[in-house]
Amino acid sequence: MAAPQYSDFANLAQNASFLQRVAVACLKKAQYIIGTEVPTTPLHKKRYFTSQDIITSPGSFASRIMWAVAYDPFFQGLSVTPPASFAADTTTFVTDVQLQPIVETALDNNIFNV
Repeated sequence: MAAPQYSDFANLAQNASFLQRVAVACLKKAQYIIGTEVPTTPLHKKRYFTSQDIITSPGSFASRIMWAVAYDPFFQGLSVTPPASFAADTTTFVTDVQLQPIVETALDNNIFNV
């Protein structure tokens, strides 16, 4: 087993099925903000209106945060065999439950709170 290399992160960031999964996670976060988040949450108004945009175009927001997601510490800590494994089926090394907070952190750091 080897630690992931830059090429592995690049493969992950360009993986079409992984991008679709990130888009669904973006959509889930946006629906939470619109439907559940309390209005007193810091930056709620901005988060609410941005979430409306995410719902109409989750793929474009997923593309905007894809590199931040792919280089998350979760993926940095994985051992891959062979390194090209990141280009394969992404569900084998990250579940939806594991992926959701990674995407939410990327959204918070790169979209909602800037």
